[in-house]
This record gives sequence, structure tokens and C-alpha cells, in this order.
Amino acid sequence: MASLVIERPVTDTQVAGHEEITSLTALRFFAAAMIVWCHTLYGLKLSNEVTLFGLVQGVSLFFVLSGFVLTYVYGAGFADWKAVLRFYGARVARVWPAHAATNILFMLSLPAMVWFNAKPISFLGIVIMNFLMLHSLGPYPRYYHSLNTPSWSISTEFCFYLLFPLLLQVFRRKWYVCALICMSTLAVSLILAFLCNWFPENVSSTRVISWLLTVNPLARLFEFLLGMIACRAMLKYRNVLMNRTYLVTFLELAAIGLLAVAVISAASLQNLVYTSHNQFVRPLALWASLCDGSIPDALLIFALSLQSGLIARTLSLSYLVKLGDISYSIYLLHYPVLLWFQVYWTGTSKLEAQTTILAYWVVLIVVSKQMHKYVEMPARKAIKNAVFKAIA
Repeated sequence: MASLVIERPVTDTQVAGHEEITSLTALRFFAAAMIVWCHTLYGLKLSNEVTLFGLVQGVSLFFVLSGFVLTYVYGAGFADWKAVLRFYGARVARVWPAHAATNILFMLSLPAMVWFNAKPISFLGIVIMNFLMLHSLGPYPRYYHSLNTPSWSISTEFCFYLLFPLLLQVFRRKWYVCALICMSTLAVSLILAFLCNWFPENVSSTRVISWLLTVNPLARLFEFLLGMIACRAMLKYRNVLMNRTYLVTFLELAAIGLLAVAVISAASLQNLVYTSHNQFVRPLALWASLCDGSIPDALLIFALSLQSGLIARTLSLSYLVKLGDISYSIYLLHYPVLLWFQVYWTGTSKLEAQTTILAYWVVLIVVSKQMHKYVEMPARKAIKNAVFKAIA
């Protein structure tokens, strides 16, 4: 049975014949900013990691948003294997150029002691896995934290892309079956983490538990699925809710409030990870500290996508949308820029620290804008054109 295939979205939140969801474009910047702010203050030793830990839930927001956007853009399905290949080509064109460019910049601009973490032959394999965006597939920190450390999430999300055509096929027919599959993969990851806790605590067991619940694509797939469900709900109810400004604004504020609770509670949950001796509590606390904001994330994305609430209208301001456009580069570059500041520019006084933070954000936004303009956009266009031409 033939189905409509949308193959050339103009932006990540726009579909041919549909209006761009500008509020979600801007939301990407705030998701990136949460992570950047956490790493910046901790990296510049202005706050401790546990206090700021909840801000890393910006990663979860990215995963949920990704599931929503891909379902919105490609939800009509794929007509044949060529359409699937075009989807893969478009996704590689979207994420790989900036990832590869950042890695190259990382190695060229920082001392080797910062990024050379293994013997030459082993390191070559690590670099290859990283450039292939497959470095999150094993419980080895020297792989998934190699080069640009936050890029583990790019690898995890790339795995979502690889699974998406199959997930979508199931989701379109019986979405609850897809939900059960994703919940089962999370449950298996938690069970394996529980089993690891039965062994005496050591570096290996701690490392495996951390990978199972933090980096492992199968454990994080649940968040991606929540985005798919949020998109399904939006398409079903948008005609009913689109013009109900007060109700939608209430949903936006409720979601933000719930997300704030999740972010604030993450520090307490993270303390449990370090202090509890219960083999069941520690893995659950670790997972919750990373992902308990995912349901509020889905609610927020659903409400913002209706574009009738006051928060959505605020996020649609042009300068916020422009920041959202460069948010991927901001996310990729924030760690290398932070290391540049740590290596080449350090301040000790409170005033120097404030100046450093201001300078850091200015440099990050300027460099990210250039990356977006001269690497992301041209390379995306070139790769997509080449792939689509080869498949035609």
C-alpha cells in the first residue's frame, strides 16, 4: 500500500506544506543551554557537580524533542527502501559534518594530553568509532567519552535514527506495541544494572552500570518514544486546542513547573547514587536523576507545538529562533571551548570568573554561528544532494 513520503523537510521543525514550529526550534537552544551552563560552572569551578547535576536533563529534552520532530516530519511513513535510504542520508547530513569538524578542531587546537587517551593502535580504533558516531555502543569510557566528551549523546541519538524506520512502522500500526518494546529495553537495562550491583563494588561494575543507564541507546530509547507519542497527541488534538490560549498556556506552565521539580530533585537522587547501599535504589536513582524529566519534557513539547500558548509565542521571537538554529553547534562546541578557556584563560577572583563566563558565552555563540554557516549548512546540502542523486 503506497503512502505519502515527506523526504525534504526545510528545517528540523518544518514539513512541506506545514508551518515551521518555531517555538520548538527555540526550545533546542534552551536544552543546549542547560547542559552548557552545567558544564561551564563546574568546569570553571564555580559550583559543585551535584548541585548542578539536574541541568544535564537537557540531554533528555533533546532525545524527546528528536522523537517528536522525526515523527512530525516522517510520520506518514516510508514508501520503499529508497525512501529509508534517503532518510538515513538526510540524518547523516544533519549531524555528521559538525560532529566531524568539531573533532578535528578539538584535536588541532588542544594539547594532545587532553584527548590522546590510549596506545596509538587502540586510539586509532577509538577515533574511527567516534567519527562513525558509534562510540556509545559499549561500556568503555575511553570510547564513549573520547575526543569531544558530550558527543556520546550524538552517537546515542544516531542509533535512534538507525532504528526509527522500524519503530515508525510499528508505531503507525499499534503505537502501544512500540511503547511496550521501548519500555522493555529500559526494563532490561535496569535489571542488568541491578544484577551488576550484586557483585562487589569495583571500577568495572560501576562503569557498566553507568553505561547501561546513561549512554546505552536501548535505555534512552524510551525518551525518544515519548517524543513520538507527544507528536501523535499533537496531531490528534491540535484542532481542538489550537485556539484555547489560556488552557494551552496552563499546560506550558505546568510542564515547566514539573520539569523544574525534576531538575531540582536530581541532586538529591544523585546523592542517593553515592550514599545508598541498596542494590535496587542506586540504579533507579541514577536513571531517575537523568530521565525523570522526560515526561514533563513530552508535555512541554506537546503544549509548545500547538503554538497558541503565551510561552510558545515568546519562544517564537526571531532572535530565540536564530539561537535555536545554531543550538546543535553550540552543544557540540561548548566542551572544546570550555577546555580552551581552562587551558589558555583562567581567572581566580569572583570578578575574573564572571568575566570569563561572559567571554566564554560570547566566544561560544560566535564560533557556533560560524560553524553553522560555513560547515553545517553547506555540508548538509552537499551530502543530501549527493545521497539523493545516488539513490534516485
